[in-house]
Amino acid sequence: MDSYLALEHTLLLLCADLAVIVGSARVFGWLFGKVGQPPVVGEILAGVILGPSVAGRFYPGAMKTMLTPATSSVLAAMAQVGLVLLMLLIGLEFPFDRLGEAARASVFVAVAGIAVPFAASYALAGYLYRLSPVAAPELAFRLFFATAVSITAIPIMGRILMHTRLTRTRMGLTSITAAAIDDVLGWILLGGVVAMTTHGRADARSLVLSLAGVAVLGTAFWALGRFGLSRLTIRRTPAGGLPPAELAALLVVVFAAATATNALGVFSIFGGFLCGIAGSFHRGLAEAIRNSIGDLVAVLFLPIFFVFSGLRTDIGSLGATAALWIALVLVIGVACASKFGSTALAARASGLPWKESLSIGLLMNTRALMALVVINIGADMGVISPAAFFWLVAMALFTTVITTPILTRLYPSPEAAVGFEIPPESRRAR
Repeated sequence: MDSYLALEHTLLLLCADLAVIVGSARVFGWLFGKVGQPPVVGEILAGVILGPSVAGRFYPGAMKTMLTPATSSVLAAMAQVGLVLLMLLIGLEFPFDRLGEAARASVFVAVAGIAVPFAASYALAGYLYRLSPVAAPELAFRLFFATAVSITAIPIMGRILMHTRLTRTRMGLTSITAAAIDDVLGWILLGGVVAMTTHGRADARSLVLSLAGVAVLGTAFWALGRFGLSRLTIRRTPAGGLPPAELAALLVVVFAAATATNALGVFSIFGGFLCGIAGSFHRGLAEAIRNSIGDLVAVLFLPIFFVFSGLRTDIGSLGATAALWIALVLVIGVACASKFGSTALAARASGLPWKESLSIGLLMNTRALMALVVINIGADMGVISPAAFFWLVAMALFTTVITTPILTRLYPSPEAAVGFEIPPESRRAR
């Protein structure tokens, strides 16, 4: 009986948390959407306001009452499920049947986008560790910090490209392909960092096996989409979604793929992206999947993750110490210069025009979601200090906020972009 009452109490708090999270995320996402920003910015700031930075200072007891260890663990798990489904939707949006057009430039951009920011931020992290030390060794802090700065937010990039209607351009395809390669390298790197932090060393053999396993899985899903799914006839409901049996089969495959990528050491969310790659070859299937789960992911699962990250961000952790605020400027400056500069130059060196190269650099500089995942893992392991957590969240937000306004100025009309392809369904409508 006592366990049942405890469960009911947890459920009561969880439902209240969800009501507050979804409602506040929706309001703030709508407000920031009005000024041309992706909803993620408003959703994260909603969490900052609900967290220790604002609400926690005026109503400290309320936050502790609402966010118990039990409810926090459930919300964290729901957020990860939402990320898996978001990666599925992102993968569906991009024309991987045209991958060869962007392969060479994408590899150059991806390698530069990992190597240069990692080296620059690893060097800076030594100074930051002395400013805001933690109990963990300095090496662990520097590795986590460098990983968070060097990774790219492929889901947020995808949402920005969809918002600006640049998904089916050479620039969009090059950016998303490079970001996918970047994230695979980033997740493998993160796996090595976690292993080194936990056990004191990284197993090189395991890292090689992870990379090989992801390559095999990626090739398999690409082949499945190219030679299998593209030829299937898909049943759809009157509303345009998938019937229950097909939707259940889809979710089984998605979560099985997420399990496989997690076992390979690159975390579960990449499994959803692999399934999206396969589904992208069948535009009717992609549309049916979006109609089935798109709204639920956007209004429930994603806000949980973004708001949950904001709840852990404490602006007050910097206090009135000038050195900590100067360090924030250094973090943002090094992150932008190393990521944007290296990827833009790599794109230019691969033969792309300056305008496309600078746009690719701008998109690769977007970090919000993936950086937040790494930051939260580091915080959970006690490697990231409260001040460093704030630095990195502020960096992730800044690099996301600047992207859409600049991109819409560069490309006010997607038809003006090089390599723009009108989707088949749009041609039929015309």
